Amino acid sequence: MSGISAKEIDSKKPKYLVIFREAAEKNTNTLSSVLKRGKSPDGVESGGVRRLAAGITGVETKVFEPLGVAAADLSETQASNLRKRDDVAAVVENEVRYLPPVRRSKKGVSEIKSNDNRSPANDMLTYLRGVRDGMNLAITFYERGSMMPLDLNPASVAAAALPAATQQTTWGLGAIGVATAVSPPTGRGVKVAVLDTGIDFNHPDMGNKVERGVTAISFVTGITEQDVHGHGTHVAGTVCGPRQSTGGIRYGVAPDVDLLVGKVFNNAFRPRATDDDILEGITWAEEQGARIISMSLSSDRETGGDFPVLYETVAQQLLDRAQNGVLLVAAAGNASDRPLSVVCVQNPAACPSILSVAAVDRNLRIASFSCKQLDDIGPVDVSGPGVEVYSSFIEGGFEELDGTSMAAPHVSGLAALYLEAEPGLTARQLFERLRTRARMIGDASDFGAGIVQL
Repeated sequence: MSGISAKEIDSKKPKYLVIFREAAEKNTNTLSSVLKRGKSPDGVESGGVRRLAAGITGVETKVFEPLGVAAADLSETQASNLRKRDDVAAVVENEVRYLPPVRRSKKGVSEIKSNDNRSPANDMLTYLRGVRDGMNLAITFYERGSMMPLDLNPASVAAAALPAATQQTTWGLGAIGVATAVSPPTGRGVKVAVLDTGIDFNHPDMGNKVERGVTAISFVTGITEQDVHGHGTHVAGTVCGPRQSTGGIRYGVAPDVDLLVGKVFNNAFRPRATDDDILEGITWAEEQGARIISMSLSSDRETGGDFPVLYETVAQQLLDRAQNGVLLVAAAGNASDRPLSVVCVQNPAACPSILSVAAVDRNLRIASFSCKQLDDIGPVDVSGPGVEVYSSFIEGGFEELDGTSMAAPHVSGLAALYLEAEPGLTARQLFERLRTRARMIGDASDFGAGIVQL
C-alpha cells in the first residue's frame, strides 16, 4: 500500500517532506523565509521539533532539526522552488505506513481481530479455549495436591497448562543464546525506543516500564499512548519483558533496558502511521538518548523498486554519528506466502542504512511469510525468531504471534545487550557486530547473515 498520501487520510496532515542536505537550525529559518511564516504561537517547541505557523490550509510546518527534515503543507509552486535550492536534497510526499499483517499462532485465527469483530466461529473458539484452560487448571490442581492455592488468573492458568520445561524461557530466547548464557547482560543503562501502537499501561509486566507523557508519548493527534491493538505491547515485551513474568515464562530479551514508547499508529482496525508522525517519534527518541529504535512497520515495494530516500537519509546520518549514534531496526515484511509466492523486502527495511530483519520458526527455517532479498535494493541483514513468539498483549494477557514484527524486537533487544557489554560501540559498529556474530543457517537472501546470537 505504498504511495498513499497522508493527506488522503487526514486533511490536517502536511502534504510534503523536505529533506535538507544537512541537519541544522538554519533549516527552520529557510522554511520561514520561503513560506513567509513565523513560528507557531501555539506550537510547543520540544524534542528537537520546531513549528511554523499554519498556512491557508490550517496545517503547521514541523521542522525536525536533528534529522534535517521538515513536514510542510506546500503548494506545488513552493515545492518546486524548494527543489531548486542547493541546501535541499529532495522534496517528497508525506506517505502512510502500515503494520505488517501479523497472525496469531494458534490454529483457526489468522489475524489480530478487533474485540468488536465477533463471529459464531470466534465465539465457539473462545468457548472451547475456556473449557480447555479450565480442564488444564483442574488437572494441575489435582496433580499438585488439593492444598495448592486456586489461582484463576488467566495468565497463571496458561502458565500451568504448559510443560515445565517451557515455563522458564521462550524458544526465541534460547535460539539467540540469551536463555543459555551464564550471567548475560540485561541491557541496563541502554535506551531502546519502540515506535508502534503504544503500550498497555494496565499490563502487570509492562505497565510500570514507562511513564505516560514522559517515556511514553503519543504522536498521533487526539489519541493516547494506551495500546488498543496489542502489537506495540507485544513488541515492547519482546524487547524488555521482565525476568520474572506474571505469566510464568520469561520472554523479554533485555529486561533492564530503559524503554521509550512512541505511539505513531492510529487506533484503526488496520493501524496506519504517517511519515511525519514517525519522524517526530524518531526525533523524540533520539533526543531522549535512545541508541536503538525498533520499527515494525512497512509499506509495499515491488522487486527493483526504490527505497524511500527520506528514511535512508535519516537512518544514515543517525548511523554515522561519531557519538550517540542510533541504530534503526525494521521488520523485513510479511508479504510472502511460501511456497506459492516470495516477495521482496518491504520499505523502509529496504534502506541500506536500516537493519532489516527476517523471521525464522523454532526449527530455524525461514517463515512462510518472511520477505526475501530479490534485488540489489533491499537486502535481508539478519534474522530472528518470528513464529509462535510468546509475549505480553493487551488486557493484561499474553499471546503467541507470527511476523517479522516479532523478529525485529528480538534483534533490538539483543543490540541493547551488546551495548551494555561494549558501551563504546558506534551505531555503525553495532550494525556490523549483529551481522558478524549471527549464525548462518541458510541462503543469505532469506536469512541475511543468519540468526542473531548473543
